[in-house]
Amino acid sequence: MTGKKIVIPAIILMLSVTLIFLTACADSDDPVADAGCTHEWGNWSEVITARCHAEGRERRTCILCLERETRDTDKDPSNHTWDQPRTVLGETIRDCIRCEETTYDTFRHNAIHFINVWAIPYGRWAGDGFLLESDGKYGLIDSGLPGRAEYIMNYLRRVQKSTDGKVHLDFIISTHPDTDHIGGFIGGNTQYPNSDTSSGPYQGLINNPDLTIGRAYMKTGFTGNSQTTLVNQLNNRGIPITYSNDGHSFTMGEMTITLFNAQPVVDTSAVNMESMVQLIEVGGFKALLMADVSSLYSAREETIRQHLANRNITKINVIKIGHHGNAGHQLSLLNQIKPDIAVYPNRVDNTAFPSGGQRLDQDPAPAGITRIRGVNPDIKQYAVRDSGGILAVIQYKNQQMQPLPMLSSPELFALKEYQKAPGSSEFEYRPNAILTPVPGAGHE
Repeated sequence: MTGKKIVIPAIILMLSVTLIFLTACADSDDPVADAGCTHEWGNWSEVITARCHAEGRERRTCILCLERETRDTDKDPSNHTWDQPRTVLGETIRDCIRCEETTYDTFRHNAIHFINVWAIPYGRWAGDGFLLESDGKYGLIDSGLPGRAEYIMNYLRRVQKSTDGKVHLDFIISTHPDTDHIGGFIGGNTQYPNSDTSSGPYQGLINNPDLTIGRAYMKTGFTGNSQTTLVNQLNNRGIPITYSNDGHSFTMGEMTITLFNAQPVVDTSAVNMESMVQLIEVGGFKALLMADVSSLYSAREETIRQHLANRNITKINVIKIGHHGNAGHQLSLLNQIKPDIAVYPNRVDNTAFPSGGQRLDQDPAPAGITRIRGVNPDIKQYAVRDSGGILAVIQYKNQQMQPLPMLSSPELFALKEYQKAPGSSEFEYRPNAILTPVPGAGHE
C-alpha cells in the first residue's frame, strides 16, 4: 500500500513536467509559446525541388519539441525538363517543356545558307541570296527581290537567335544591280523585270532599323537608279563601302572570301557578265558562287578559271551555278574545279526562265547539265526553291568536342518555308533534316 502511494505522486509529477514542457514548445505561430523554447533546429531538408519554372521548399525540425519550420527556395534556372532533341537549321537542340529555355548540344560553326528569296506572289522569277556564317559572324551576299526583305530579316532573327528582333551583318556584298539580286537590300516594287526599284511598297534591308551592317562590298562602274539608291542608302546610314578590285580577299571568322570579276565595270549594259563572283574557303572546304556569270560569257569564265589555277585550286566542293542555271558553265572551268555539289537558285523545272532554260529533270539533259555530269558523273544537284532553301553545314561545334570537326563534305539540310501570317514568316523543317537530292538530277 505504501508503494502505491509513492508511485502515483511520481506519475502526477512526470505528467506535470511534460505538460509544462509541451506548453513551452507550442506552435511557432504563438509568440508566447515560441519564447518558451530556444529551439535546436536540425538541418534543412528538401521537400519540393526547385525547378526552372517554380520555387522549391525546404523543412527543418526542432530536435527538442519536434516543431517543423518551412521556407521557400528560389527557382533553379538550371533545372529543366528537356523535350526530345530535334534538328533546326542544322543544329541539335532541346526545348524545356516547362519554360522557354533552349539548349544547343551542337551548333553550326561554319555554314552557307542558300536562302529561298523567290518573289511571292511573282513566283516565276529567280533570285540570289546567300548567308555566310562563321564563328558567330554573318555576311549576306545579294538579297533577292524587294518582296523578300522581311522574309530575310525573319530568317536572320531565327539564325542569330535574336530575342529583341535586332540582328547584325558583318558585311553585305552586292554582286550587281539587277532586281533579283539587289532588290532586298534597297526595297521597292516586287514586279520584275523593273530593275530600277528605287520606290515601292517594300522596305529594304538597309533601311531596316533592326539591322546593323558593318561594311558593304561592290564594284565600281555600275549605273542606274537601283545602284544609285543602294549607294545613297548606305551613305545615309553611315555604312562604309569598299569598292573591290579583282582578287580582293577578306576574312570573317574562319572564312576567307575572295572576290573575282571585281574589276571596274567595262560594259554597263551587260550587268550579268559584270557580276562579282565569290570564292569561299574555310579549312579544306571551298565553294564558288558564280553570281550571274555563265558560259554565255566565256572570256570572264576563263579569267576566273585562271585565278583559281594561279591559286592551285583544283577542287571545289560546292558550286552555285551562274545565272540560276540558264546556261551552265564551260568544260574548261568545270574540269579545273571538279565540283561535288551543284546548287541552282531556282526550281527543278526552271520555270524562272520563260524562254526555257535548263530543266534539272529533263531527259535527255540539256547541254549545261550534260557538261557538269561529264566532269563528275556522281555530282549531286539541288534546286533551292524546291527545297525551300538549302543549308550547307561545313563544320559543327560540340560543347564537349575540341578541336572542331571539319566535315569531309558539307551536310545539306532542306528548309521548307511557309507563311504564318501576312507580314511574318516562320520555318518548319523536314523530319529527317538531311536534304533529299532532286529526282532525275543524275544521282539516283
